[in-house]
Amino acid sequence: MKHRSIRLSLLAAFIALIVTSSPSVAGVWVGQDNGRDLNGGGWIGNDNWDNVTGTYAPDNVWEDTYLSEWSEPGHDWMRDRFLKWGAAAEQKLNNESATKGLDTEMRIHDQFYYNFVDAWNSNLPFSKGPENENPAEELFQGYTEVDAEIQEPKLIDVNFNYFWDIKIDSEKAPLVGHPDFYTEIEYCDNNFNNCNHDVMGWFEKKVRVQ
Repeated sequence: MKHRSIRLSLLAAFIALIVTSSPSVAGVWVGQDNGRDLNGGGWIGNDNWDNVTGTYAPDNVWEDTYLSEWSEPGHDWMRDRFLKWGAAAEQKLNNESATKGLDTEMRIHDQFYYNFVDAWNSNLPFSKGPENENPAEELFQGYTEVDAEIQEPKLIDVNFNYFWDIKIDSEKAPLVGHPDFYTEIEYCDNNFNNCNHDVMGWFEKKVRVQ
């Protein structure tokens, strides 16, 4: 019995060592940030990722996207915050509202890591709430893409802080370099075709944890 107790103690110590030393384990997560599209503070990410600043888009200086991590079996949240349109961009949306539509999107690569679970929160004037864009395209290109449409861009107010959050379900263990997360604004015709885009930021997870 004594030897069994010693073996169990050694096993427990070994497991504790693995848990505390592995980069894939981060203990109990209860909504902490685990990735952000701003450089600094140890985050892996970048604002204005594609160096395109659309004249119809929110100000990239303000925009901020991050991942709220929850331990399984909880769901994580991808959050796009501080979407604020300046005077010139807001005026353009007003002037062209009859012929243009605005689309916001969040994209996660690789596609088999996360799945949108149809829960979201926002103060944007969506005409069509967030949904997966095109399952066949997602499968081919290897990402999950969630889009939401604003049929009347004139409903956007100037210098107002907008946000939207989507709930995502972790599907498998993380890979090195994946998943990575992108936020984008698309400016389209009013059928949401022929779009211009501004990829506002991207990031990778700080800790590789499911």
